[in-house]
Amino acid sequence: MTGSAAYGEHWAEVYDEWFGQLDDTEYAVAVLAELADGREALEIGPGTGRLTLPLARTGIEVTAVEASPSMARKLRDKVVDEPIRVVDGDAAVIQLAELGPAVGFGLVYLSCNTLFQLCTQESQVDCIARAAEALRPDGVLVVEASVPDVALLHAGSKHGVRQVGADRVAITQVRADVATQRQVTTTVVLDGGPPTVLPVVERYISPAELDLMSRLGGLGLSERWSGWEGRPFDSRSTGHVSVYSR
Repeated sequence: MTGSAAYGEHWAEVYDEWFGQLDDTEYAVAVLAELADGREALEIGPGTGRLTLPLARTGIEVTAVEASPSMARKLRDKVVDEPIRVVDGDAAVIQLAELGPAVGFGLVYLSCNTLFQLCTQESQVDCIARAAEALRPDGVLVVEASVPDVALLHAGSKHGVRQVGADRVAITQVRADVATQRQVTTTVVLDGGPPTVLPVVERYISPAELDLMSRLGGLGLSERWSGWEGRPFDSRSTGHVSVYSR
């Protein structure tokens, strides 16, 4: 098991604790709901449903494709009567267009570096191509991702304390290889019991490479912000939300 599936299996038990209450969630849901404009949406890599559930509660029907069985199970357990369908599968492999209405999805989106967890350029290109095929003619693709850390790329690695509590410490090391664009983040949690190791393996890409991948899929860049709040993207931005359309 590799890529996003492996990530999910390692992180599923602690995902909500670490990422369930990110500050930009409300902004993200508002942006996605506006872009969906009442049409069906496809989420690639929903995790445990941080965006899936609140977006569905706005009335948008959401199909969520999740590669990790553990993440998918946790998301299914949370669904009560929201219009959500959870599909197990790798978005770089399955035919995403077959999951939606005949006319296509109005919105396809990937958040929080989900695309990076497809660890080869080929799988990333395939994912974008399949996402583009699944769109309506007037649909949009949204990708949220980090901007590669230039200082990290020059240094090759960095480490630090990620979390400190009364009975727990989390230490993180990040290693990057510019030759392969491979980045490995390892977080070790010490809480008095056996250490918990939480790895993340990614292939990072620049905004420019993402633009090229999207062009190969027949899409062009419509909007780019530094985050869900809509602030302008510039040379100081550490992340981006990019919107693509035909």
